[in-house]
Amino acid sequence: MVPWHQVLATHEMVSADTFRALGVKMVAGRSIGSEDRWDAPRVAVVNRALAARHFQRGEAIGRQLMVGLKRSEWYTVVGIVDDPAPAGFGAALQPEYTVYLSVLQHPVPQVDVLVRDSVNPGGTSGHCLCG
Repeated sequence: MVPWHQVLATHEMVSADTFRALGVKMVAGRSIGSEDRWDAPRVAVVNRALAARHFQRGEAIGRQLMVGLKRSEWYTVVGIVDDPAPAGFGAALQPEYTVYLSVLQHPVPQVDVLVRDSVNPGGTSGHCLCG
């Protein structure tokens, strides 16, 4: 018997306003907040289907999960969101389970920014900001 089992799920990095912006309703618990920064305990929000199928009695809040294979990084589930409808090309082929993580707990090493070229208004030029 294994104390945990592997589940195929999509994971997305979100900010404090992502669910509101996408119109995804919180079902239980809380959303990812601006306090969920890199130095705070790791938190996750899961979708309703994942909570119902893979947590005893659907009670995911307060339980822990691991994303990826790094056994030292456990996340505490703080919220459950409704299952959003698939959106985008090929989205219906994605797993039905989704784990949402705070983008502030996973800062990206670089960002691409597109800036409108004032000399050529129809064009853009890319700039890479490295951290």
